[in-house]
Formats: sequence, structure tokens, C-alpha cells
Amino acid sequence: MSCTSASKGNPDIRDAFHLFAVDRLKSSDLDQVLRCLGIKAADRETIREKIQQETGEDKPIDWNTFEAIVGSFMENSGPREDELLEAFKVFDREGNGTISAAELKHLVAGASSDDEMEANIEKMIQDQFVDGDGQVNYIEFMQVINKMAATKQWTAEIQKL
Repeated sequence: MSCTSASKGNPDIRDAFHLFAVDRLKSSDLDQVLRCLGIKAADRETIREKIQQETGEDKPIDWNTFEAIVGSFMENSGPREDELLEAFKVFDREGNGTISAAELKHLVAGASSDDEMEANIEKMIQDQFVDGDGQVNYIEFMQVINKMAATKQWTAEIQKL
């Protein structure tokens, strides 16, 4: 089974679980379910470890355990990559895969009213774009957002984007 048969765009936890299981999810299907939810490889491994601690090695995962661990993780994580791509496309007016560093600063700083945070964002953007072309491609955009997400105090600000 694949994610393509799930609703496109933003499958919720329950939909992803039930795409592969009725009652209990096989541990061998866990990675695919987490992919459907847009969870990155390193984060999938963290979730897998937590589930194995809870249920034991290679045992089926019931809905309540899955929901508790994955739901908690998703609440505490930053925006999903597909959501960030959509946000990037909104500002990529010419459709060429880049936005200006000034637009990125405006986008990210607009999520906060904290002057110190805005200064930190500006420094991060300046540090990130050492090539000096003044344009930000999607990979550079993701690097900035991931750096911000790594700092817990910024997670809520990122989610406002």
C-alpha cells in the first residue's frame, strides 16, 4: 500500500495509521506511515525508538500508542516540509525557484513581534547566504527554517508562517 491512495496534501495521523492497519500496525509498516505524514528520516528513527521502548521490538503497534507518540511528536515539531514548500511557492512570484533574501527576512520576521528575534533572524539570513547573490533557493530556505526549528523557543514563531 502507498501514501498515494491517502488523501493528498495533509493526511492526519488517523488516516495514515488506518491506511496500513485496522487495529494494530505492523512494525514493518511504521516507516511508510511516518513518511505519509511527512516526517523526516532522522525524526522517523526517533519515533521508532520511542515506540519500540513502549511496545517492544518488532511488535504490532496499537492505535492509542501510535497516536500518543506520533501525535506528541507532531505537536512539538515544526512545520512539515510540504507545508514549507507551499509557503516558499507563495513568495516565489516568478516561479523560478528563488525568492529574495529581503522577502525571506520579511516573511520570517513577520511571524514575530520580538525585536531580538528579528535581529537573530536577520543575522541567520546574512550568515546563510554567503554567496551574496541576494536570492534564496528552496534548499537555502529549508536550511534557515531548520536552523530556526532547532531552537525550541522559535518553534511557535515558525509555525505562524
